Amino acid sequence: MQSLTQLTCSYEAENQTRSLVCDLGNPMKSGTSLWAGLRFTVPRLKDTHNTVQFELQIRSKNENKSQSDDELFHLEVAVVADVILQGVSRPDKLLFPPPNWRMSHSLQEEQDVGPEIQHVYELVNNGPSMISQSVLELRCPLKSQGHDLLYPLEVITQGPLDCSSNHTLNALKLKLQPPTTEQPPSPLTASPEHHVQRREVYRDPLDEQGNLVR
Repeated sequence: MQSLTQLTCSYEAENQTRSLVCDLGNPMKSGTSLWAGLRFTVPRLKDTHNTVQFELQIRSKNENKSQSDDELFHLEVAVVADVILQGVSRPDKLLFPPPNWRMSHSLQEEQDVGPEIQHVYELVNNGPSMISQSVLELRCPLKSQGHDLLYPLEVITQGPLDCSSNHTLNALKLKLQPPTTEQPPSPLTASPEHHVQRREVYRDPLDEQGNLVR
C-alpha cells in the first residue's frame, strides 16, 4: 500500500463557511499521485442529521479551468451510547402481613396501609454519545388476583427528569412520613436516582388501581 503524503494544510473561515486548504505541491507535475489522510473530530454534533457532508475541490493558478467541480462525500452518522439501567428494592423481601401489624379501618397515615417498599432506579449514560428525548417506562403490579397489592405514594427524582403517571399518586391523601436524613446507597456509583415509594396493601378494597407508568 502506498504511504501517505505529509501535506501542509491551513484552516480558513469566511463568513459561515469553514475550509481546510492543503498544498498539493507547486508545481504538481503530470502523473503525480498523492495519498493523504485527514482526521476530524465533531465535538458538537447533534443527532438531527443522519449524514455529514464534505465538499472537496481542487484549485490551481492555471488560467484555464482554475478549479474543479465540487465532489460531495456523505458520511453516515452513528450514535453509540453505553446506557445502564439498574434498580433495587428495599427491602428485597417482604412477608405479609408482618408480625404485630393490624389493619387500620381509618386510613389516615401511610403506615396504616402497610409496610413500606421503596424501589430505586438509576439510569447512567456512559457515552461516548449523548442521547436526547429518551423515555423510561415503568410498570408496577398494583393488583394481584383481584386484590390491591401496592399503593403508590410518591415519586422522588434527582437529576434532569420529568416524571408523569397515568395513576393518581397517594389517591387517599394519606399523611406521609417525613423523609429520613440518611440517603440510601445508590445501585451504581453515579447519579441521578429515581425513587418510587409505595406501601404494601393489606387485602382491603381501596380505589381501583391500574398500571403506574413513568
